[in-house]
Amino acid sequence: MPVELTFGGSGLVEYNETMWAAAMSTVTGSSSDDVEVSGVKLFQTLTINGLSEGTLTAEYKASLIAAYLLEFPSLNASNIVFGDPVVSGTRRRRLGWGRRLAGNNFEIPVEIDASTVSPSDIASGLASDSFSESVASELANAGEDVIIQETKATGMELLFSVKAETTSDIEDSVVNNQHFSAEISAEALSTNLVEADAVVEADSDRVIIVTLAPTVEPTPTPTDAPTEFPTPVPTESPTPMPTSPPTESPTPTPTEVDCVPCDGAGNSARKLLFGDMPCCA
Repeated sequence: MPVELTFGGSGLVEYNETMWAAAMSTVTGSSSDDVEVSGVKLFQTLTINGLSEGTLTAEYKASLIAAYLLEFPSLNASNIVFGDPVVSGTRRRRLGWGRRLAGNNFEIPVEIDASTVSPSDIASGLASDSFSESVASELANAGEDVIIQETKATGMELLFSVKAETTSDIEDSVVNNQHFSAEISAEALSTNLVEADAVVEADSDRVIIVTLAPTVEPTPTPTDAPTEFPTPVPTESPTPMPTSPPTESPTPTPTEVDCVPCDGAGNSARKLLFGDMPCCA
């Protein structure tokens, strides 16, 4: 939620982020642990008289950026945003060789992101003569002879992040609370965060409510136990049956022959075959 502060005559008093968060905690009824300042912007109206062009040219912007970075090395070019200037010009000026050109007066709204630097240091630096001289010098390098009229910071914006148990807590304490600006202003004044002539405003239409999903604790994944395989039981080889020794076939006993058939064979032939074996009856 944004809170805008328009500085009083003394500009920005010392910036204390912790105390600003405490002030918001008190007004919203939130725990101090649930409130933080998530962004800081400084506002400035840079008034320059005597520019030759009637618009904020790219060359002018480059010269101004160079002046800011020279004076505030902790800033980046992306931290500085120029708005549309209010330009007026009725004065004429002499440039030399008898030429006379109309001079233009610029009131340039500048927004500086000071979220990562010290807003107090930036605010005090903007009001310094050193910064005015840097702006004039950089524009002189671009061929411009100018007068720097105003460089002080005019205000700031604090962007708060507030956590609540329910959406209705924020709606009741901020969005639908018509007295929220007065309450945060009174709290800031009572804690010396602002001076009496400063103006604190909070636009409830710019409050953004974000509903956060509940944090779901992850279900622990069971650790798979390693699969245990059964220890193999050694297979017993069957006891071999005793091998019977090979049965030896009995050697046949030769049959003794006492006689041979003669069958009318001749005596000489029989003798040749069977010797003197007698003929069987």
